[in-house]
Amino acid sequence: MSIATGASPREVAARAGRTSVKTVLDMYGGLCPEADTALRERLKGMLEAAGQPAPEGELLELAPRESS
Repeated sequence: MSIATGASPREVAARAGRTSVKTVLDMYGGLCPEADTALRERLKGMLEAAGQPAPEGELLELAPRESS
């Protein structure tokens, strides 16, 4: 829920009791696929406000990282 409300990765990690932001993002980052849509809309608004055209393209799907 923190990710969905726009909390920073560090805030999410602290609330989850984790010391590693990477661990939190790897574990929970894929739970809110709609977050990319919201981010794209915010970026589009910023670009349009600056008089720049917003790029067209597909939504980014964040795939889980492979363990090394």
